[in-house]
Amino acid sequence: MLLYLIVVVGLLALAAAVTVRFVPDYQRLVVYRVGQGMEVLGPGLVVVIPLLDHAVRVDLREMFLEMPHQACYTRDGASITVDFLIYWRTRDPLQSVHAVQNFASALHGLASATVRTLVGEMDLERVLGKREALNEALRARLDAVTRNWGIEVTMVHLRDVVRPPEVYEAMSRQLQAEWNRRAALIEAQGRKEVTVLTAEADREAAVRRAEGERQALAIRLGGLAEGLEQLDAVAASFRPQTVALQYLETLKELAASPASKVVVPVEISALLKSSLVESDGVSARG
Repeated sequence: MLLYLIVVVGLLALAAAVTVRFVPDYQRLVVYRVGQGMEVLGPGLVVVIPLLDHAVRVDLREMFLEMPHQACYTRDGASITVDFLIYWRTRDPLQSVHAVQNFASALHGLASATVRTLVGEMDLERVLGKREALNEALRARLDAVTRNWGIEVTMVHLRDVVRPPEVYEAMSRQLQAEWNRRAALIEAQGRKEVTVLTAEADREAAVRRAEGERQALAIRLGGLAEGLEQLDAVAASFRPQTVALQYLETLKELAASPASKVVVPVEISALLKSSLVESDGVSARG
């Protein structure tokens, strides 16, 4: 009897362990009853009937698939290899179990074919310079197919593009030419600025020289005018009598010379006459 009870309790415990399952928040349980899709259970504790139900766990977290280097040809005939990451998550757990058997393998093959087709529609320059556009285009094409599997492709990240050596050489030459063009442009701009600054400095120096010459000329003219004014003042202060006395002294010296003839200018006679008249007028007034 005791042995019977032990067997019953053990069977009940085993049945309870089999039929009650815990489903975390990031998973769902797709339960098949007698081989037919029944429902999606979880999260929390769920009951599965032994021998009748078959349960498949589906993870709802975002996952990624790493794609190794894929050999591709661009529209202009360049041979390149690309590698990228695909991020995806389950949108419909029931459909993801019913629609595809091995989603990872299916997505790998789909991505390999899609990236070759997409790169073949683009030029090499666009593939190298428009990576974000290439990522979005690849994501959209993959997602259009995987949505039928209950899977959403959330992001595609192109990690590396390996170009052939001749492409590297051509790009290096193009880059060097661009550097030379920019250097020549900067040098020409520098020469232009130097020319402008030199011309501006010469113009300013010429203006300063002209201003200095003008000021010097004004100073010289001012000094000359002042000298003429002083000379006029001194000349005006001379009286005719003083000049006549100077002429008489000169005549005395000439008379004492051994010369037999002395020529007296007419201007002296007129000056002496005017001096005598002025002298008499002064005496009369006195």
